[in-house]
Amino acid sequence: MVGISGVAGSRPTANDVRVDIEVIGSGEITGLDADILIYATGYKPVDPLGFLGELSSLCKMDSQGRPLVDRDYRMVTAENVRCGLYLQGGTEHIHGLSSSFLSNLAVRAAEIVESLERTREADDGGR
Repeated sequence: MVGISGVAGSRPTANDVRVDIEVIGSGEITGLDADILIYATGYKPVDPLGFLGELSSLCKMDSQGRPLVDRDYRMVTAENVRCGLYLQGGTEHIHGLSSSFLSNLAVRAAEIVESLERTREADDGGR
C-alpha cells in the first residue's frame, strides 16, 4: 500500500506487473514490481465553488485553482465580503490528508464555531 501517491503507469512483465508510482507534491516517480495491482482510488471531494454561484468569484485561489483556506477552515475572500465561508471538507490541499477523516469531524466543527465566536466578538467590539 502506498499513500499520497498516484499511478503514473503500469505494464505487465514476465512474472508480475511493473507499476510507476508518482508521489503527489514532489512528482517523484518510483518503480515497483508487484504480484497484483489494486486501485483503491478513494474519492474526490465536491468542489465547493459550484455551490457558491457568483459568490465564488470573490474567493481567492491558489496557483492550481483551489480555494485558499485559513487554519480555521474559513475561505479567504475579497476584502468586501463580510460573511464567513467555511469548509467542512475539501481542504486536504491546505490542511493535509487528515482533514478529510470523519474522526476529525467534531474537532473541525469546534474550530469553526470558535472562529465564528471570535469573528462575532470582533464585530461587536468585544461586547
